[in-house]
Amino acid sequence: ADRPPVALLIPDLAFRGEVRAALQSFGNESGISVSVTVMPAESVLFALREDARTASSRFDAALIPMWALGEFIVDDLIVPIDALIAEAGSSSLTVEMPVEFPAIAALRRFNDVAYATPFDASALLLYYRSDLMGTEPASIATWDALIQTAHDLRTPSIDGVSLNLGVGSNGYANVLALLNSSIVGPLNPRNVWFHPESFRPLIDSEPFIETLSTFATLAALGVLDQANWTSAESWRHFLAGNALFTIAPVDFVRLIPASNIAESISIAPLPGSTSYSDPVTGESHTIETLNTPGNAFGSNWGGIVRSSARDPLASLLMLQSLAAASDRGLDWSVSSGLVPGQPNMLQITDDGTAPAPYLELGFAPHQPRQLSKAIESTFAAPFQFPHLRIPGTADYHAILDSAIHDVVSRPGADVAAVMAEAASSFDAVTDLLGRERQRTMLDQSLTHSTAV
Repeated sequence: ADRPPVALLIPDLAFRGEVRAALQSFGNESGISVSVTVMPAESVLFALREDARTASSRFDAALIPMWALGEFIVDDLIVPIDALIAEAGSSSLTVEMPVEFPAIAALRRFNDVAYATPFDASALLLYYRSDLMGTEPASIATWDALIQTAHDLRTPSIDGVSLNLGVGSNGYANVLALLNSSIVGPLNPRNVWFHPESFRPLIDSEPFIETLSTFATLAALGVLDQANWTSAESWRHFLAGNALFTIAPVDFVRLIPASNIAESISIAPLPGSTSYSDPVTGESHTIETLNTPGNAFGSNWGGIVRSSARDPLASLLMLQSLAAASDRGLDWSVSSGLVPGQPNMLQITDDGTAPAPYLELGFAPHQPRQLSKAIESTFAAPFQFPHLRIPGTADYHAILDSAIHDVVSRPGADVAAVMAEAASSFDAVTDLLGRERQRTMLDQSLTHSTAV
């Protein structure tokens, strides 16, 4: 049957070209036309909120970051994907989505119901200069070892680290990378952000303060200017050969071949720790093996269908086509930085051989193998860092971002005082949105913090 056009909103990110090509194929095969609106990534959520507030129904579907999922669920602004797939089945339509790593699939769910379709996945990884270190990633398996190595091997012309710490540049993610193993562990898979009973923020707890103090020590091994850097500036500084280490998302990998030190760059999962501390009880736990929870980063993108969509099933079919296209993995990830959440997305062979396109684009033979191993160990970890995905997440992140910037830009800053003020700001956001509602949304969002 003829279906109305689908109005899709997408971010102005590197994968937009691949999205348009996939939608052209979808239109030719299905007869359903798709009108695409491209906006800066930071404007997508605002446009969707305004669309809902004004009831203008400009967009039927959108690609959004998974950390924003909660605020669209709480006000019933999007349709559960599970319900649409069931409806499609009753209409003799077959809808199948790629099978992702459980940690990635969980980010698309609330209360065990899928609200977003597969598309992109992300994680933070460690990148380092193997030519200067003369060591394997196993030698920098812990954050303490990373800090010591960066301290010992830095020179007047090469910094120990390069980090994006500017306000608004998602610098908080670098701290979350360290929190991942210093607070999360087998006996505390979820209590990072709020106390489970009072719902008071835990960011002013002693374990959180200690972690941020450790991070300040790491940041001090780079230039002070990085306190104002964006992620792009931090990455460029590293690719120019000016730092031993950097922490960056997976999708930045595509820029490695353009570097004048390309062959010297190696890739590893984030370091871990040999102990972690529960911010609720203050109890410290020692681990015999390395504590390395996964870091399925909450900024990955997925497809959602608006409750006001003119033809929800047409929107679902369109998002299915994008999920199927991204499932090819190799075709998209090399050129666009898109990282599908399916196992072996880089198509590394059993003997460790990387596909020819990587080598043709200028990657060194070791890099695709290291990348595949780092991604898989991150996504397949037995439990994951509980990224915030509730209403107000952008506000909580902004508060944390500002506090971290305050600490790293003022050597010797009183970390406890900074975090106490940040915790008070967290409370203000929570009270504005409703403490009990926030507690319920957090509980429903945390399926990905348990064993998978």
